[in-house]
Amino acid sequence: MDKVNIELSKIIGNNISKLRKSKKLTQMEFANLLNYSDKAVSKWENGEATPNIETLIQIANFFNVTINDLISPEAKIEDVIETNKSKRINKLIIALLGVSVIWGISTFCYVYLQMFLNVNFWQIFIWSIPASAIVLLVFNCIWGKPLYTYILISIFIWTFITAFYLQFLQYDLYPLYFLGIPGQVVVFLWSKLYSKNIKSKK
Repeated sequence: MDKVNIELSKIIGNNISKLRKSKKLTQMEFANLLNYSDKAVSKWENGEATPNIETLIQIANFFNVTINDLISPEAKIEDVIETNKSKRINKLIIALLGVSVIWGISTFCYVYLQMFLNVNFWQIFIWSIPASAIVLLVFNCIWGKPLYTYILISIFIWTFITAFYLQFLQYDLYPLYFLGIPGQVVVFLWSKLYSKNIKSKK
């Protein structure tokens, strides 16, 4: 590899590394998205190897940049990083607004029932937790990472059972928690299957 190619590989590797970190992806996570190994990504970022043109196009599309941005030492990568950061913050705010709506409705219902019907329906706040998990799950399916999907599903399972248990506390329905065990096992196996499928594509 001549001096020019070595310098170009370092430039591309540095730009890929900055863009990857801007999305808070590990080398393994980024490699999985491209169906490469984390060792390949490490070599790119260290300037020891250069992605082929098809992969460069895939990387550029993923980060919403141009090929010229990736290969140019004058590329405005920092601007792209700031843009990506702003997008992440906006997505987080939108997701939190969705959750806020859930808790706002719950608070309104609680106050209304307490003031006008003299009913202390405190369980509504417990029900708001699995409802919030569903809202976050929807947004995560659109924007987030698969790992968060499994975590949110697990949160939904156990908080839904807890809400149901507390709603009918007088009946002592603690055996309901046993139902969460097979549900959690399914989520765990699902996550392992996804991870295995990703690795098999490398």
